[in-house]
Amino acid sequence: GESFGISMSNLNKISEDEKKARSKLWTGPYTTMVNMVSEKDFYMPERYLEIKDEIESLEIRSDDLFLISYPKSGSTWSQEMVWQLKEGTNFEDDKQDLGERIPLLELECLYLREPNFP
Repeated sequence: GESFGISMSNLNKISEDEKKARSKLWTGPYTTMVNMVSEKDFYMPERYLEIKDEIESLEIRSDDLFLISYPKSGSTWSQEMVWQLKEGTNFEDDKQDLGERIPLLELECLYLREPNFP
């Protein structure tokens, strides 16, 4: 798909020099911020390539809602508000994990799985 002038099909792995520079900023055994793919100034973890086809072939239903936001911009609060507006204020349902009520399409590529984790 293409949006904002960025083609998700044109994502390329970043250079080894850029990986080396990023590895100084992001450390830890499970970081996904070093091995990246990019197009223009848009970056995604390289693991996105593993789930790209699944996201692009997602069957969209007429009642689906998409919440698109920047990280750390109040997206959790927005998710709760959208849920309340769409589903009403059923406090028992609201106790269900937010990630189950409103899944994040790209979440799978943002976190590396720990060893021996399915």
